[in-house]
Amino acid sequence: MQLVLRPANGWEDVASDLGSDPDEAARVYRDDFLPLIGVCSASSLARMFYGVDFLGALAQGIVMFVALFLSYYIACWVMASWMPRLTGENRGDTRRNQLAVMYTLSIIALIGLLVNAVKVRIAILDFLPLYTVFVLWKGCGFLGVDPRKEGLFMLMSTGCVLGSYYGLSFIFNSLV
Repeated sequence: MQLVLRPANGWEDVASDLGSDPDEAARVYRDDFLPLIGVCSASSLARMFYGVDFLGALAQGIVMFVALFLSYYIACWVMASWMPRLTGENRGDTRRNQLAVMYTLSIIALIGLLVNAVKVRIAILDFLPLYTVFVLWKGCGFLGVDPRKEGLFMLMSTGCVLGSYYGLSFIFNSLV
């Protein structure tokens, strides 16, 4: 929660946790990320209170879960491919990349939960995913991005995290 409320200090806390536990990324994925996207996806059933039929709400929940799940792997693969070029090292720290992807996708999942819980359509909810761009920018130090390559990192990370989720959501929603 610290990361969402104070991104600059939150990344420092994530870095200190990562140093004390070498399996931090696997633990966060198993114990935090998967249950979170499950709960946020299940929140689509709340739309039944607002007039959406059961199958439509269930389909939305499945689309959200699968899109978040697959986006994690796509974004991790893209980050693993590009981060060595952006950090100036021979290889990037995959644990840090995984955590950055999980935390930004978690924000998208929480925004989805909020969208499912609110009955009326509020325009500000459409712009909340842009907050993930700010969180990623604040995570440049955590990921070891060369300051001269922050712009390229922002394009790449925004494209692979937000682009994969919204692209997959669009594809799956058009199939449903």
